[in-house]
Amino acid sequence: MHDFVAFVPKMKPDELGFSQFVQITSFRSVLGVGDARKNRGLLKRGVEILLSPERGSTKDALRWKHSGLDEASATDLQRWHIAVGFAVHELVIERDHHRRALLMGKMMQNVKICRAYKIPMILCSLAQNRWQLCSCEDLRSLGRLLGMTGAEVNAALNFTRPEKGIREVF
Repeated sequence: MHDFVAFVPKMKPDELGFSQFVQITSFRSVLGVGDARKNRGLLKRGVEILLSPERGSTKDALRWKHSGLDEASATDLQRWHIAVGFAVHELVIERDHHRRALLMGKMMQNVKICRAYKIPMILCSLAQNRWQLCSCEDLRSLGRLLGMTGAEVNAALNFTRPEKGIREVF
């Protein structure tokens, strides 16, 4: 099991239940901006992971959350073999409990969209420092809380590069 981090921790990964820590810079990844149209524009040539598409401050509609993914961007993610990453870091740094609850609701909606379109998902801590690291069991419970099945959680924690290869899209 891997944990994607933004820095290289000095501790051993097996202390937290992982086989290795992977720097997110080793993958071609982009951070989402919260709007589905803008996120779709970020999916450029050679991107492997779209991290936290729900981040950003897009105002929600009355009966719909703007979660950062929609049908058009989900179709593009599926066609171009791009995974969606869910980072605990976004929940840890959010101080307002109301905004944290809205963020978790958007993550849940994105899990449902990823499941419907068979888009690979990643669970990661995306820790900026050693205090933001979390254990493997914490990531498992977050995945279950977001609505992933046990098999989806295991696949999200054991993510590797896509076997079909990255295609040029433009």
